Amino acid sequence: MSGLKGHRISADMFADMLKLPAGQLVFAARHGQPLRGLTLPAFAIAGGKSWNSTTTTRSMTFDMQEAIDFSD
Repeated sequence: MSGLKGHRISADMFADMLKLPAGQLVFAARHGQPLRGLTLPAFAIAGGKSWNSTTTTRSMTFDMQEAIDFSD
């Protein structure tokens, strides 16, 4: 699956791949904690001004190829 590098996947979809609640993935990523004994791939945050904003949406995304490699 080369060619997926640079494409982004949402935290929700990544959590589904790992069969985990999205909140567990987001918490581990935001606090730099390992998941299943492994360091999570780097993430990016896009959109909005604040995590607490009710008018905009911020989303955590991961590189798709790194997410697939992590889930294997």
